[in-house]
Amino acid sequence: MIMKRGDVLIKTIDKNLKRNSLIIDKNYIYIILTMIFCVSVITILNLTEEVTYKIVETDTYLMMHILLEFICALIGFASFSAIYFTFDLFKKLRTVILGQTLFVVSFIDIFHILSYKGMPAVFTENTAQKATAYWIVGRLFMAIGLFLFSIISEYRKTKLKKIIFLVFGILSVGLMFYIVSIKGDILPTLFIEGKGLTAYKIGAEYIIIAIQVISVIILLREYLKSKNDLTIGIIIALIFSISSEITFTLYSSVYDTYNLLGHVFKIFAYFTIFIMVFLDTVRRPYIRLADMQGKLKHYADNLEVAVTSKTEEIRNKNRNLMRINEKMIEDLEAAKEIQQSLLPSKYKKYGNVTFNSKYIPCQRLSGDFYNYFKIDRDNIGFYVIDVSGHGVSAAMVTVFASRSLDVQTIESDGDYSLLNPKEVLLNFYNNFNNSSFPDETHLVMIYGVYNIKTGEMKFSSAGHNCPPVLVSQNKRARKLDYISGFPICKLGDLFEPEYAEYTINLEKGEKVIFYTDGIPELKNDEDQFYSVERLRRLVNHNKLRESNELIDIITNDLNNHKSLSDIEDDITFFIMEVS
Repeated sequence: MIMKRGDVLIKTIDKNLKRNSLIIDKNYIYIILTMIFCVSVITILNLTEEVTYKIVETDTYLMMHILLEFICALIGFASFSAIYFTFDLFKKLRTVILGQTLFVVSFIDIFHILSYKGMPAVFTENTAQKATAYWIVGRLFMAIGLFLFSIISEYRKTKLKKIIFLVFGILSVGLMFYIVSIKGDILPTLFIEGKGLTAYKIGAEYIIIAIQVISVIILLREYLKSKNDLTIGIIIALIFSISSEITFTLYSSVYDTYNLLGHVFKIFAYFTIFIMVFLDTVRRPYIRLADMQGKLKHYADNLEVAVTSKTEEIRNKNRNLMRINEKMIEDLEAAKEIQQSLLPSKYKKYGNVTFNSKYIPCQRLSGDFYNYFKIDRDNIGFYVIDVSGHGVSAAMVTVFASRSLDVQTIESDGDYSLLNPKEVLLNFYNNFNNSSFPDETHLVMIYGVYNIKTGEMKFSSAGHNCPPVLVSQNKRARKLDYISGFPICKLGDLFEPEYAEYTINLEKGEKVIFYTDGIPELKNDEDQFYSVERLRRLVNHNKLRESNELIDIITNDLNNHKSLSDIEDDITFFIMEVS
């Protein structure tokens, strides 16, 4: 047990050490190595000055100086060109400032070469003072440019055109040339022949070094956040440049070893900047382009496979949807058969009264429902119901109504009689409010009872606003006037309605047509309703026809008004005829 706990403790300590171990960024190693290299070279030269310090012959030094400075100028112009001609692609403010700095300093480097003591005179006499002045001006301009580069965000862009920066660079070059070559006497003495550097020259170098050190610190802080390799490159270039400036505070002769070493460090600085500029503006976009081309080729090569796979996937989903759809249709057809099985037969005769009906649902399942049935030996009950909405939900309400108005159900309940229409509606209203149907569900209906012996028909309405049409053989067809009453809805907690009851005696040969609003509200293509008046006129014209014939006449007239295969509401009607 102790051994196991010891193993667990050792593993935990090892895991924590790995988690907390310092992972050194390789770019920091490059910075450290650069610093070690520069410090080592300057230190070795300083410690071995008796052996290594030399004053190079004028002609030899001038040749080497021209070569080194021209290399710097060429690198500066190359870096400027890379930035200038890719400016429109990126428009980064810090990059264009770096380009213009290199442009100006490269020209100043050329002026520095031409003004060096020993070179042919250009405009004014060449002196060590003049060459040193160009050097200080160029180094100061470079330090300020890199400082501006360091404080500007890498994401900041400019809307200025590149020609504006170019014009600013040219004007800066002209101004520097005028100050140093034409008005050079206004500048402080920087170098004295036979004595060496003055305090002004050394002080200016230290100011330049200070600016560059500040730039290094700012760029290091930026790299901690961005991890941008370009930032590291500029930091390394600044380290070489700082080393160059340090050596230029040590020389005694413009032809000595320290002066030469300063120019070598300067080349290292320029070349490092060039590499970073080239990578950032030229090579990196090509790498990204090549990568995109590779990905595009990969996508193109795999496109056919992907399309085939997706096509097969879509086919499988379509097949699944078709199976689901077929199953839903089968279920709806089964529900349709169940619902229609609850309806009475289209023709039914009870003693001296017959019923003929027509039922046309707008969907597979209907919200209309009707029934006629024998209550006892002398009385026949009938009703027609119109439920709000269509489809499955409405059909479920019709099933509920069929069960609630069933003779056996009411007889077993014993609270009221099917012979009393207004009691039937009130009881149905209460039962509906006790159901779990949604609150927005409601229906309208008319319920009636016909006595075979007396010929008396009693009926009540619960919101049914389609008045029955009475058809007599020797009278004009007319609507039965009545108050439509309160619909069957979920307001039982707030309101209990009172339903009116109406009585009419039917004579031999008279017919009564009961229907839902699917008939009067049937619209044709001209947006015209069928209307109750058209129904009344039609049956009045055909009042001597048998009920089964009249059913067909009404159906055909409805179809002439609007195709019954394209209706938006259920159509239900039946005719009760006394013989």
